[in-house]
Amino acid sequence: AGVSAIKPDPHTPSMMERILGLIKRIVKEEGKTVIIIEHNMSVISEIADFVYFMNDGRVETFGAPKDVLADERVREAYTGL
Repeated sequence: AGVSAIKPDPHTPSMMERILGLIKRIVKEEGKTVIIIEHNMSVISEIADFVYFMNDGRVETFGAPKDVLADERVREAYTGL
């Protein structure tokens, strides 16, 4: 049995990078508002101007991404501490 692998090209954008680029272009060039539901906070902090953080179906906090990420409730939900 043989095994083959494809080495990723570091110069080729990932699917997420392409999606984020498309969203940024739509917002900038077309002036559209985009609502994203995402669990990856690094993605959200890169693209969002405003964030609602929900936990157990309730809004815990909202605001600028840096402020939401600094909120103790957000850190607790992600780390359990």
